[in-house]
Amino acid sequence: DFFLENAGIFKFRPNRDLIPFFTRRIGLSRGRLVPILGGVRLTGKVGQYTLGFFTMQTQELEETPSTNFSVTRIRRDILVRSEVGGIFINKQENDGDFNRTYGLDANLKFGFLDIASFVLKTDSPGIEGHDKAASIGVAYRDRFWEVQGEHLFIEKDFNPEVGFAPRRGIRKSMGRFGIRPRPGERMPGVREFGPSVAIDYITNEENTLETRIVDSRFAVLFQDISYFVFSHKAIFERLDEPFFIRSNQSIPIGDYEFNEFSAFFASDPSRMFGGSASVSWGGFFDGDKNSYSLGFLLQPGYQFRADLTWSHDDISLPSGDFTTQLVNTRLSYSFTPSAFLNSLIQYNSTRREISTNIRFNFIYKPLSDLFLVYNERRSTTGEVRERALIAKVTYVLDF
Repeated sequence: DFFLENAGIFKFRPNRDLIPFFTRRIGLSRGRLVPILGGVRLTGKVGQYTLGFFTMQTQELEETPSTNFSVTRIRRDILVRSEVGGIFINKQENDGDFNRTYGLDANLKFGFLDIASFVLKTDSPGIEGHDKAASIGVAYRDRFWEVQGEHLFIEKDFNPEVGFAPRRGIRKSMGRFGIRPRPGERMPGVREFGPSVAIDYITNEENTLETRIVDSRFAVLFQDISYFVFSHKAIFERLDEPFFIRSNQSIPIGDYEFNEFSAFFASDPSRMFGGSASVSWGGFFDGDKNSYSLGFLLQPGYQFRADLTWSHDDISLPSGDFTTQLVNTRLSYSFTPSAFLNSLIQYNSTRREISTNIRFNFIYKPLSDLFLVYNERRSTTGEVRERALIAKVTYVLDF
């Protein structure tokens, strides 16, 4: 709850290519858990200002020094539904090493027109220059038209150590155009159609093309909220180093062009019985890939819900063929409005293991909870790889 409550205040111009503040970076080092000594969070709204302050101290663990993580976020409402803001993120280790990220963002709304932009810079010892990122995007959406464009650049030495930037040293241009016509009484079972086309065009800082994806799709939304989507993706990828898709198998350096087709259908999610199905086929770098998935939903009442999903990938490459399967089962039951039981059971053919998570939650007073959690990882041969039973109690003091 410490990380999740009012987390939206600390969000900074959401972008799938860059997240400057990512709380899962705290308490982890080289894949290991680092003990947390304590933290403080202060959030609120004062007039037209939304304020957020967050600080947390982790304990020293072997070669990882004790570290302080602090974030300050300020946003100010302007015009009718617009805002401008700033963020400062500081990671300070006790041995003197540090990493800082700071920037400004603006989200402006004028009727159906949205304009959003941000600029960020990082500061790390030994890195000078080429440490900025920025974006500007424009979108127009009404009941019929959907037009969107964005340009983003992330320099090669941009280093948000308390954030997430999977791809650096890039310039990305994105565009999308779609319409949503409604046939009305001419087709009483259809609420709207959704043809669209989108393009992602990514180059390096020397403007050499690295990735290009042209996504054309046709969607149908039915009156009962079920929907169908057919799509075609034309993909170009340039690999400057081998791409490992498995521990012992990689795709060589080179340029790759391939096409992918897919179809997806999902039924009305409010019914007692529901489900989904998808199929995709086409190229995959220098080979082929066929994928299938099925989903089933059972919810006989408000107390019980069960979801079962199965996905299968069949991949054929010059370096060898392989298949993967993933099965997920989610079960939830509400004993009362204050007592819940949830479980997730997953089978992964690649890891050859079955993972189980069972959680019981009892709200014994408003905003105060008791959690009992059981986690287990077991190989398909029955060997237990990990097992844990966890209890957690929260108590809110109201004064």
